[in-house]
Amino acid sequence: MTSANLFNNPSELHGKPNALKQHNLRSVISLLQDGDASAAAQLSAKTGLSKTTISKILSELGEKNLVLSAGKGDSATGNGKKPEFFAINAAYAFTIVFSLSGQGGLRCSVVDLCGNVRHEADYDLPKDTGYSALLEVMKKALGDAFAQAGLTAQRICGVAIGYCGTANTDLGEILYPPCSVDAKFCPICADLADSLPEGIMIYVDNIGHFSGYAELLFEEEKDVSRIAVISCGEVINGSTLSASQQRPGKRGIVGEFGHFILNPTSPTTCYCGSRGCLESLISERAILAYSRKIAPDYPFSALAQHVLERGIGIDEILAARSRRDPFAMAVFSPVCDYLSILIRNLVVLQSVSKVIIQGSYVQAGEDFLKELKTRVNGYCSYTTGEDFPIEYSKWSLQGPEADKRACVYGAARYTSSFYLDNLVAEWFSA
Repeated sequence: MTSANLFNNPSELHGKPNALKQHNLRSVISLLQDGDASAAAQLSAKTGLSKTTISKILSELGEKNLVLSAGKGDSATGNGKKPEFFAINAAYAFTIVFSLSGQGGLRCSVVDLCGNVRHEADYDLPKDTGYSALLEVMKKALGDAFAQAGLTAQRICGVAIGYCGTANTDLGEILYPPCSVDAKFCPICADLADSLPEGIMIYVDNIGHFSGYAELLFEEEKDVSRIAVISCGEVINGSTLSASQQRPGKRGIVGEFGHFILNPTSPTTCYCGSRGCLESLISERAILAYSRKIAPDYPFSALAQHVLERGIGIDEILAARSRRDPFAMAVFSPVCDYLSILIRNLVVLQSVSKVIIQGSYVQAGEDFLKELKTRVNGYCSYTTGEDFPIEYSKWSLQGPEADKRACVYGAARYTSSFYLDNLVAEWFSA
């Protein structure tokens, strides 16, 4: 994953030696963050910089203690001098990440520069927890993190808050509570700043947006990919990324795919007050409601009878869909319908070149993904291409815990990117 805002086109920096040197320095830092320990020759091949320039950069970063020697490796020829390998000093600085889910829980994680979680704790939030009570729990979690992880103000990249609802990233606010008619924006970043040493930055965004940023870890063309990440499960959200950056919307709100209106004549009203929002049509609760509606039409389906007799959870339907159970396929037909429309529109409006599906719906299996591709390609092949790439998130495929981990990792890398940008800029201004 690359820097949030420093990875400019090197050609644009021609004639600006100081800016170009910063760019080169930052490029090496990001490569070491993303991968394993590397030798100067490997970094030279990836950046196009000479080995002499890379060696100077590594020496400079070593003096700053941001890069450490990782020992000697095997020589390329087998009989030459063994090259020295270098790695990021993961403990140089840490990010505190709050994951505020829609299931009444708060997780506080302390993450180092290489994405390793050094401390983590979960805090219960009763369903009727008010905003003031939420702040108190978060302040306690901050105190616990500093004490138990041994943090100091000088080595904090920042604090990232991944929120389950709508966030105004420009103003540092969240719409709280997200599913209430009395919802209002609350200045969570300003309110939390009182519990932190002065100067520590706080970032807030939707959980799905941070999770989308984490997908860049698996992308080879980090600087040029234009990707849409759609998270499907309890809620529907996502993000679009171009040149490794989120594409912002009005008031800093991005990727609110769940509130795209795709069927304005729908009898279902979304919690936002509109009819036909994607979330009201294909979220887990919508799919479960649809399964109850069509179950009487499948009298010979054991799964449909279970729906009528005792009710079933979304996991059972997903597992059945992966087995191509006819009833489960019918239940998931609206998901294919509406997701394919959304994807087609993203391609037309934002020139998206790839779509990644996150969340619990990855459990529906490869056949569901194949059907989704068929429907998207069937709309207009000259728009999407004959084989438009749609794939499941590698995070989500690992299970629910890894799915949650994507938000933590993405939020930490997003925050540390700004920290490292500013750190490098300070070195050059000193």
